Amino acid sequence: DFGLAKAADGDDLSVEGAVSGTPAYMSPEQAQGQPLDARSDLFSLGSVLYEAATGRRPFPGPGVLVMIAQVVRLDPPAPSTVDAMVPSALSDLVMRLLAKNPAGRPATAQEVADALDRRADDATTVTYQGPPAPPGRRRRRLLAACVGLAACVAVAALALRDKPEPAQPQNVAAVTPPVAAAGPLRVQSLDVKHFARSGKDDVEMGLLGRTSFAPRRGDRVQVSARLSRPAYAYLVAILPDGKLDLCFPESEATPPPLTDAPRYPAADGATAYGLAEGSGLWAFAVVASDRPLPAFRNWRAGRRADWAAGPTPADGVWWYDGAELKTLRPGGPVDSTRGKGEVLSGAAASVRSAGRWLGESPETAVGVIGFGVAASN
Repeated sequence: DFGLAKAADGDDLSVEGAVSGTPAYMSPEQAQGQPLDARSDLFSLGSVLYEAATGRRPFPGPGVLVMIAQVVRLDPPAPSTVDAMVPSALSDLVMRLLAKNPAGRPATAQEVADALDRRADDATTVTYQGPPAPPGRRRRRLLAACVGLAACVAVAALALRDKPEPAQPQNVAAVTPPVAAAGPLRVQSLDVKHFARSGKDDVEMGLLGRTSFAPRRGDRVQVSARLSRPAYAYLVAILPDGKLDLCFPESEATPPPLTDAPRYPAADGATAYGLAEGSGLWAFAVVASDRPLPAFRNWRAGRRADWAAGPTPADGVWWYDGAELKTLRPGGPVDSTRGKGEVLSGAAASVRSAGRWLGESPETAVGVIGFGVAASN
């Protein structure tokens, strides 16, 4: 979808001075009803390439007016900063295509097609031998396929716009169709590393639910998750009063980026999360979706989870993966509870309830790890 509507009989539906097309993919000059030339289509191609390479639109506004404002005014982050697996040369080409001023874009579709052919040749020379490729390498192969397909699209655009006779794209048979992600999106793990406060130093106690079971108020934690594939994800803390505190991404005004490993703190050596809000039941949760999520301030900011009242066992850890709740205790077996009809109470019920509340949409994957925090000495 290049954002430009054409009637089947060839009548042009884009009239000078009027706006017509698909807002997420139209050029700034098209969004403002200005005269158009071939470089408008190249901007739209850049929007398609951006989405093919990163999995997200460059202008993901929640409505038509916001989308148009973003197209006209917003420079999206470079694809290589959204996903480090996007080659820098391809990222630079996409950003040139998305230049607001048509003069800053490639001059012709042939120039774009030649550049994409070079990128496709580079990408498809990479091979992987061994067991089934992990998600990162699968995405490289998908990226190579998308680049090859985009080269054919650019050649087709050139044929329609720059030449009287259609041109046949080269190496069509070598293009591998993108493969849809297999299986449902899942939160594979959610690890909370516990650091006990001892004077001025932190003492590493290990992962909650494995080697550590009794954090105290004022201790610190580092939190990391692993998703079954890259997705848009929040990482939040649930405080003893049920309030949500955003951990990832850092800003409540920024929509979550694509990642398969949300974490807090985001950088090594940064300040860990302090359990300073009080004793009682705490939790960290991951909410992930294959579809872009809004900024946190437009999602659940200010809302509270239905949290446990009363005493919380100081040595309990509860893990909910969206279907099954596990109760972990030091030196004891793992107790599993599965099924919506089973009755739970106390902290276990709260952890499962919060998980269902956060993952209420069938399109989201959720993981919650809850734990008791004792009062400080």
